[in-house]
Amino acid sequence: MCFSAQASFVAGSVLLAVGAVTLKQVRVRTELPYAAIPGLFGVQQLFEGGLWLALASGQSHLASALTHFYAFFSHVLWPVYVPLAVLAIERVGWRRRLLGSKPNQPLEIQCVY
Repeated sequence: MCFSAQASFVAGSVLLAVGAVTLKQVRVRTELPYAAIPGLFGVQQLFEGGLWLALASGQSHLASALTHFYAFFSHVLWPVYVPLAVLAIERVGWRRRLLGSKPNQPLEIQCVY
């Protein structure tokens, strides 16, 4: 959220609650990864809230660890997880092939080629 620790903790808590409701709405197993996105984003927001507090209190080791957790979410998990979650729920053959054709390239590049 990048506003404050309080905003991150509130957003994280709300997203975890929404994530729990979303997971209960899953009808088939292939929907689970996509339904988990709000909960995972809630966890990311809680890490960010902790990072705000660690930075404010001068706890550099904790801030460093939380920065790595947050960076994992933003730079590794989301770019890999979201396309795979979408691929899991896609039923139309040509769209599945498009999503799965070159998984190491962003969708924008795949559409050009």
